[in-house]
Amino acid sequence: MADSAQLQPRPLLDGLITLQPDDRELLVTARLLTHVGRNSQRYRFRLRDHEQDWFEVGVDGQRSLAGLPAGHYVMEVQARSGQSGWSEST
Repeated sequence: MADSAQLQPRPLLDGLITLQPDDRELLVTARLLTHVGRNSQRYRFRLRDHEQDWFEVGVDGQRSLAGLPAGHYVMEVQARSGQSGWSEST
């Protein structure tokens, strides 16, 4: 994973992030707005039309992607807190 000092934020415009040719890694962070403590929150991600299974990341809510070929991707994110079910994909 890249050193956090080297990560450059990219703006989210109309729900899209555009990466530049020299970008080598994408770090996606999700946060659930809830009154339940952070330690009971869980997150999972999936690249629509590229991954069949969800990639669960636990409480940190981060997924790192590196080496993706050029193209258009849709990242789906789901979250849950406590014993609740998974949220709808966003």
